[in-house]
Amino acid sequence: MSRHAGDDDAGRGALPEIPQAPDSSPQEESRRRRSPYASAPPPPPSSAAPAAEEGTAFGVVIPKIDKPPLDGVSVAAVATGAVGLGPVAIALGAVGLRRTTKQWRRSPAIAGVGLGLGVLGTLGWIGLGVAASLGAFSGPDLTATPGDVETARTVHASALAEGNCVETVPPQQEVGEVRIVPCAQPHLAQVLAVEDYPSDTYPGQDPALETATEWCAGLLEEQGFHADSFLAWPIVPTPAAWDEEVRTMSCLARSTLGQITGDLT
Repeated sequence: MSRHAGDDDAGRGALPEIPQAPDSSPQEESRRRRSPYASAPPPPPSSAAPAAEEGTAFGVVIPKIDKPPLDGVSVAAVATGAVGLGPVAIALGAVGLRRTTKQWRRSPAIAGVGLGLGVLGTLGWIGLGVAASLGAFSGPDLTATPGDVETARTVHASALAEGNCVETVPPQQEVGEVRIVPCAQPHLAQVLAVEDYPSDTYPGQDPALETATEWCAGLLEEQGFHADSFLAWPIVPTPAAWDEEVRTMSCLARSTLGQITGDLT
């Protein structure tokens, strides 16, 4: 006995639906893994949320630290050192270093600068004192000492006296000072005579030299100095010296053969 296909379908009922493929998107995978008991994710931060206050870190508020006060003693050390008060600057700098390292003050570098300036200033004053004691700042001697001298010294050219032995004769025309030495030492010239200029009116530098040269050359000839060995070398006042009441002129016998030793007079 045969059956119809329709009778079989009626007996079994309607055919089941074909299942759909599971959703494999990342959103679905995340939803499946999430525990049903977990709390809802926090809402995204609002763009209107207030900005973090200055001085906060990781949500913890810290106090704002002010700069330490500038140490006045250190500043005073720099000021006194700059004007040359060396010992004062050293004392203030030492105190400033102690204050800036032991107390809430700034800055040790300023105190160090003041201390350094104090040391340099003190060394400078010491050097000046030593130089002054050695006579480095003493001017030429204005005292005329006739004849030979016992020790060498520098004198003003207007302070030359008869018999002085002059170590060297400067090459320039105007001479401010010369060095006289004992005649036993090598020297280049010797003063034969010193006289007042024959006129009360200054004739000018060149005419004064002409007058003095004629007088000095005659003096060398009278005393027997040979022209091939000695040259008349006069010294007359400059206009400035004449204004300072310098009226003397000197006659020197200058060696043309190099330095000599001994007294020529």
